[in-house]
Amino acid sequence: MLGLVASNAINPGVADGALWGGSWDLFGKEIVTLLMAIVWASAFTWGTLVAINHFVKVKVSEEVQKDGLDFHVHGEIARVI
Repeated sequence: MLGLVASNAINPGVADGALWGGSWDLFGKEIVTLLMAIVWASAFTWGTLVAINHFVKVKVSEEVQKDGLDFHVHGEIARVI
């Protein structure tokens, strides 16, 4: 967002944002950084799930999903739909 709304009037040390007639360069860098963070977080989450799945099943069976996980773990029904 700073790449859009940065103002040289508030902080003379920065260039104006795209909405104030400045360049789109900073906003573009922010978008690239955001996409890199999304890719990094997704890859790390996937890798963690793969590693965990080697020791413990991450996904439960269809039967457990249908009956509800609370019933199979605790023997209770959390809510009736």
